[in-house]
Amino acid sequence: RDFPIDWTILIENIMDPDHGLFAHQTPAFDFYSASKEAPQVIVEDVLLNDGKGWAITSKVDAVYKLLGERNTSKKQNKTDSPTPQQPPKAATTTYVAPCLIWMGRRNVDTDKSSFLTAFWVSPTGTGKSRFLAAGIAKLPKSMPLPPRWFSHININNFLDQDTQLLATQQRHVLATESQLLLEQNTTGESDSLLESLPVRKKLYVYRTPSELLGVRLGTFFDATVKRVPNRLQAIRDLGGYDRVMRQDVPPREVVLDRHKQHTSVCPDSADFLRNTQLVYQVSKGMALAPWIVMLLASFIGPNSSLCFSLLSSAGEILKRSPGRVIIGSVLSALISFTANKIGREFFFKYDASFRNRDLDNIPKIRPDS
Repeated sequence: RDFPIDWTILIENIMDPDHGLFAHQTPAFDFYSASKEAPQVIVEDVLLNDGKGWAITSKVDAVYKLLGERNTSKKQNKTDSPTPQQPPKAATTTYVAPCLIWMGRRNVDTDKSSFLTAFWVSPTGTGKSRFLAAGIAKLPKSMPLPPRWFSHININNFLDQDTQLLATQQRHVLATESQLLLEQNTTGESDSLLESLPVRKKLYVYRTPSELLGVRLGTFFDATVKRVPNRLQAIRDLGGYDRVMRQDVPPREVVLDRHKQHTSVCPDSADFLRNTQLVYQVSKGMALAPWIVMLLASFIGPNSSLCFSLLSSAGEILKRSPGRVIIGSVLSALISFTANKIGREFFFKYDASFRNRDLDNIPKIRPDS
């Protein structure tokens, strides 16, 4: 999916476990959050490719923290529930600069995981990025997998939940980056590119135990963002903080336009949508056709032409089987309705009513105290 969101912001969002309970109402995010009792630990922070690359990995006990003990028996996966003989799994997050993230709950003794989620987030311009995701697991060959279109719908529903919020954040981040860059008067020479641009140091306030990884990531972006190809001039052209902040955040219909961002660039989804629209049109016609034939047949006289006579005969045949006509029309209408409903998933969907529903769901996940 092509996002109107800067790649740095999208990566920071993916690696922030605290937002998951609130933006997505998903308890599993709490496995990756941290607390004083279950701190986040940086287990790897290394340079790669002769100092030209960087990777960092964090681990934390995969137990509920923000949700507390009241949710453990009801929601926590049995395989993650620690016992006196078995310690909890380690919720592990790895970032390999500049674009790759993978996450999974690993056995603390073997460091193996039965399932990993991987993300590739690549900059396609300033304030733009392409997002790819994959689930990685070793499954039996006989196990059926859900169709790709079904996975795409679910992922898009998930992504829509906080992308508009990221768009509001982006305005402040890029405005600050532009202002600091103008003040530094960076020339593009190698020495000036080594100077940090403290955007996150100026804007962000890290407060929770889950943000140890976020602090390292923010420091990395501040130190390296000026080296992104073609970024300096684009950020400078934004004109500084005040100029950027005078511009309105694009509306939901633009930020969350699934058809432009996903369907039109994904052959699987585009082909499925085309087939769905065809099924919708054909089934709608099949639902209406018998009734149109019977209606027209009632106006045709006995001395009509051959074509009209055949139409009259078809109408008489249909009238002798009203039950079958009704059942066929209802089934066709149901198919048409379902195809239309599924097809709409590939266009803009997440309006204010969906946002309000998600807001109402937050206290159900974590009640206000």
